[in-house]
Amino acid sequence: IRGGFDYDFNKTTSITISGYYAPVYGGNYTDYTYKDYTGENVLMREIFRKEFEDEFDQNAEASLFFRKALNNKREWTIDGKWLLNTEYELSDIEQTNTADDERLYQSTLNDQRSESYYVQTDYVYPVNENLKFETGVKYSDRQILQKFELSDSSNGERVIISDFTDDLTFSEKIYAAYFITGYSKDKWNIQAGIRGERTELLTALKNKNEQYERVFNNPFPSVHIAYKWDSTTTYQLSYSRRISRPGLFNLSPFISFSDNRDYFSGNPNLNPEFTDALEASYLKNLNKGTLLASVYYRYRTNVIQRVTEVDSNAFTRRYPVNMAFQNIVGLESNLNYALFKGANLSLNLNFYYSTTKGSFEGQELYAEAVSFNGNMNYRMKIKKKWMFQANVFYRAPRNSLQGKMKYMGALDLGLNRKLLKNKLNITFNVRDVFNSRRWRFETDLPGFYADGYFQWQKRRYSISVVYQIAKSSTQERPKRRNNRQDFNGGDGMGF
Repeated sequence: IRGGFDYDFNKTTSITISGYYAPVYGGNYTDYTYKDYTGENVLMREIFRKEFEDEFDQNAEASLFFRKALNNKREWTIDGKWLLNTEYELSDIEQTNTADDERLYQSTLNDQRSESYYVQTDYVYPVNENLKFETGVKYSDRQILQKFELSDSSNGERVIISDFTDDLTFSEKIYAAYFITGYSKDKWNIQAGIRGERTELLTALKNKNEQYERVFNNPFPSVHIAYKWDSTTTYQLSYSRRISRPGLFNLSPFISFSDNRDYFSGNPNLNPEFTDALEASYLKNLNKGTLLASVYYRYRTNVIQRVTEVDSNAFTRRYPVNMAFQNIVGLESNLNYALFKGANLSLNLNFYYSTTKGSFEGQELYAEAVSFNGNMNYRMKIKKKWMFQANVFYRAPRNSLQGKMKYMGALDLGLNRKLLKNKLNITFNVRDVFNSRRWRFETDLPGFYADGYFQWQKRRYSISVVYQIAKSSTQERPKRRNNRQDFNGGDGMGF
């Protein structure tokens, strides 16, 4: 359910309010087969493990955008957003084997709530036609609460497994302020800015009686220089310092217990990653499109890597840690081209060389990789009311600190039909047509080797129906705010 409205108080003042709510009901079935062999490669037993899961999720969002145009092209805006995500999962697990009549019955409860909001205000002051200043402040708050419980009822009595039962509290508060100045004259365009940020993190596990507090104070400078060589050619040079914060999937210490031999979890004590990026670009305006080619260098610290621990039974545990720094040199190209009337092609290719170095439990780790990834999007208008879209994604293999990530590729298709004077839009999508979007990996450790894959979701079909009651004037406003994309938690100053 999605809705919103705009209201113009007058020619210079307007407000936009929007929101949506999406409940999700579902179920999952997972089964595993383990084969145990002796040292002489003789099969001892087969173990069958099945999981039946019921799930109820909720996603909600509300946003507000206020704009006030002042004299001399000055502008003041207020932007706020609230987001809510809840997950409630109940699983029943049954395990049997061919060696005896022993049966294992387990249950898991995962009750998770993630709530966040931010509010920011920005002021733009054009001094003259060549010089412009911009400044703003922002506050954001993210709270995660999770209750995870594992119980065993194999002996007829329900017993809580304390090692996999706890209540997690995660709190992240960010205070930020920025200043940008832009100068353009003749063929030159120069923009520079800095954002100061204070981050306060709190992690607590109730049953283990553990609590960790961390505070970061960081500056994020950014400079962008562009020179217009002629009417079709522009050269660009930029530097920025960026931050990337871990998401909920990497933070949650309890994700699933469906596979008790290969346990996958997050880490609530993760810290943000930092990147210093230097880039030189060539922009060419073609007759039917644009070409952007860039060479870049990135230095990353606090890099999050997923590590694998192996116990005496060869059971594994995989979880992320801040353990490395990384150097990346690459060449990236973006092509947008109109093949013919109604048909557009977008192509992105990224070739790079990287070195990653880190240490884990006293062991020095190093990985060197030469790889590439690419994405192609094709859109074609069929007659006047139909639109066809295809998207192809490919990521080549690359070395990691404890093995290798194999290739991954996928194809998505979509078809759109407009009705009732373009007010009604019906869209049919097929995501991952060949069911190939899988994370394939190799783990190569002393005395241990594993080859596997993980698939988050199988091929999916969806139909959406959207009816536009009135044309919204908000479509142009998000472009204005995207200039500060980093200020909403991310990369550089967004020039």
